[in-house]
Amino acid sequence: ASTLYELINNILDISKIETGVFEMAPENFLLADIIKSTIASVSFLLKSSGNTLVTNINETELPEIIYVDATRLKQVLVNFLSNAMKFSSESVVELSIKPDADSLRFSIRDHGIGISAEQLQLLFTPFKQFDSSFSKRYQGSGLGLSITRHILSMMGCVPEVESELGKGATFSFALPLQSIRAVENKQDAPAQPRPDLAQVEMDVMVVEDNRLNMLLTETVLRDIAPRIHVHKAANGMEAIQRIENGLAPELVFMDLQMPIMDGFETTKVIRELLRSPMRIVALTASAISEVRDRCLSSGMDDFLTKPFTRDQISQLLEQQISGS
Repeated sequence: ASTLYELINNILDISKIETGVFEMAPENFLLADIIKSTIASVSFLLKSSGNTLVTNINETELPEIIYVDATRLKQVLVNFLSNAMKFSSESVVELSIKPDADSLRFSIRDHGIGISAEQLQLLFTPFKQFDSSFSKRYQGSGLGLSITRHILSMMGCVPEVESELGKGATFSFALPLQSIRAVENKQDAPAQPRPDLAQVEMDVMVVEDNRLNMLLTETVLRDIAPRIHVHKAANGMEAIQRIENGLAPELVFMDLQMPIMDGFETTKVIRELLRSPMRIVALTASAISEVRDRCLSSGMDDFLTKPFTRDQISQLLEQQISGS
C-alpha cells in the first residue's frame, strides 16, 4: 500500500511539474523536527535492508529554525536516503548536515553498488532505470530523482553526485538560508517537557463516513492516549446535532468528503452559527494547495493528509494540550 501510494504521489508530482502548477509553501520550521520526521520515515527500510544509519549533525553549528517547505525538503531527504539503503546491504549510510557559507549542505553517503559515469548521465531522467535486470532487482518507478531535482531547483540549489561503480555514492545539495527566524534567549529558555499522552484526558470527535477510516483513526487515538474520549459522527449533520445537544470536544478530526453535509459546510456552521472555538483538523487524501487553502478559509485550524502517521496524530494532541 505504501509503495502504491508513493507511486501515485510521484506521478501526480510529475504531472504538476509538466503543467507548471507544482508549488512550494515555505514556512519557518524547526530543523531538528524535519530531521526526526525524515529518519522516522525511513526506519522500516533501514531495518529491512540491514543497514545502519549514522548522522553527522552538530546542532550547535546549525540554525534552529529554517525557512523552507518542510514537506518537500523531507521528500528530497527521504528519496536520497531510501535510494542509499535500497542499493546497499548490511552497510553504513551517513546523513550529514554542515553549515556552508550562507547555506546548509546536506549529504547522504552510502557504500553500496555505486554508479558508473554512463549511468550518471541518466540519473535524473524520468522513468529511467539503468537496465531491465536492475529494475527487477531494485524496485522503483524511476521518478523519484527527477522530482527531487525539480524540488531542489525550486529551492535554489542543484543536486550533486559523486560515485564510482562498486564503491558507493554521495548525494548532496547546498540549501540557501533564505530566512532564519531569530530565537531569543535560546540558551536561557528552559526546554518545555513533552506531555505524557498516556495520562491525558480530553474529548475528541472524529467526523468520518468511511467505517474503515473511522476505525483506523479511533484505534490510533486510543493507542496514543488511552484515556481520551473518542466521539464519532458519520457525517457533518450528525456532528452538528451532537454539538447542539451539549457535546463540546476540544479537538475535531473532520473528513472533507461526506454525504448529507461535507467537512467544509460543517466547519462553517460550527464557526458561524455555533460560535464554537474547538480546534478542527481537516482529514483528506488531497495534498493540493487549493484544498489546503479552502480548509483554512472555511475555518479549520489545521490540515492532515491521509494516510497520516502515528507521530502526526501525537503532535496534534500535544499542540492541543499546549495550546499552540
